[in-house]
Amino acid sequence: MTSKISYPTLAKTAAFINGIGIVLFVLTLMAGTLWFPPTHKSPNVVICILVILPIALLLPWLIKGSPRAHIWFCFILLGYFLNSVQSAFLDEYGFIPWIELPLETLLFISSMLFARWKFRALKAS
Repeated sequence: MTSKISYPTLAKTAAFINGIGIVLFVLTLMAGTLWFPPTHKSPNVVICILVILPIALLLPWLIKGSPRAHIWFCFILLGYFLNSVQSAFLDEYGFIPWIELPLETLLFISSMLFARWKFRALKAS
């Protein structure tokens, strides 16, 4: 016998995973700009704020559970992913990009699944 999990439950689980991932990702971004900067750069608070700003702009709608905000968040994550892939293969960036890559992948997948399941839950109700 298989038990069918409802779309609202799946969306809630994806939102929980996404919330934890966002906190970890922001902490990793802060670590990469403030505490473990690349060898050719110095720690800079302004750069840290500029790096986190796109996520912070969407955060109110992500917290409210807007599926469209999660879709836009996925587009923003693609830019972070491109930057992390480039940085991962340069020695001066150290280990931080290798932590960012799985977090970005987790956030992308959980955000897409949240949007899909939330839209289906809204359509069913």
